[in-house]
Amino acid sequence: MDFSFDECMKLAIEAPEAFESYRLEVLKQVIDSARPEDRQRMQGLQFQIDMEIRKARTPMSSCLSLQRLMLDFVFNELELSIKRCVDKQKIAVDNITQGRNESAIVIPLFGTDKLSVSGRSVY
Repeated sequence: MDFSFDECMKLAIEAPEAFESYRLEVLKQVIDSARPEDRQRMQGLQFQIDMEIRKARTPMSSCLSLQRLMLDFVFNELELSIKRCVDKQKIAVDNITQGRNESAIVIPLFGTDKLSVSGRSVY
């Protein structure tokens, strides 16, 4: 099925029932063509979308509810991605520093004329 926004808009205005049938058929085809491991999640998401549309009293409230749903999803995914990156970084730092007990020379920025390390003058 080819998708044309203008044709869908015209169908939704002139024949809402026909548009709804078309919408459901397109969604079914998209979900059925997805990888098997993604289908259940897609069906669950579509169920949430359909319930938000049904609960809404007006098209505008439906739009706003779906926008909120989308933003919640995006921000949750972003938060999970950031957490995974931080966790990977912590593991990498732990792997690098594990077993090391090294010291470093700290060079003061102000306040001393000479720097000594273990009693030896550095400069």
